[in-house]
Amino acid sequence: MYRLGYGDYAKGNYHQALTELQEFVRNNPQDDLADDAQYLIGEVNFSQQKYPDAVAAYDRVISDHPAGDKAAAAYLKKGLALLEMNRTADAVIQLQHVISAYPKSEEARLARERLRALGLRER
Repeated sequence: MYRLGYGDYAKGNYHQALTELQEFVRNNPQDDLADDAQYLIGEVNFSQQKYPDAVAAYDRVISDHPAGDKAAAAYLKKGLALLEMNRTADAVIQLQHVISAYPKSEEARLARERLRALGLRER
């Protein structure tokens, strides 16, 4: 089911991908791919400019899989979604967290770039 959802996401079949990924997470919450599937749910929503839904999906990655390999990306994308919602202060908090919690990651580099683009420096 995960592969189907991923494939439909890659093809731009967002409605189908969302259904498949949600079903996968619901039926396999402890699977190694559950955080990936939940992250992709956020990506589907982000791609469709459904930013509040994307934030909720990224929050679920963070709360359900805090040590998972998608945690840094979820914090980053949550910050970017908050920026799209004009919630700049909340977004900055998320971006700063990426930098402090995952300092050597690609996500931290992207968060630094975004903060600089906003005219801000990292703390």
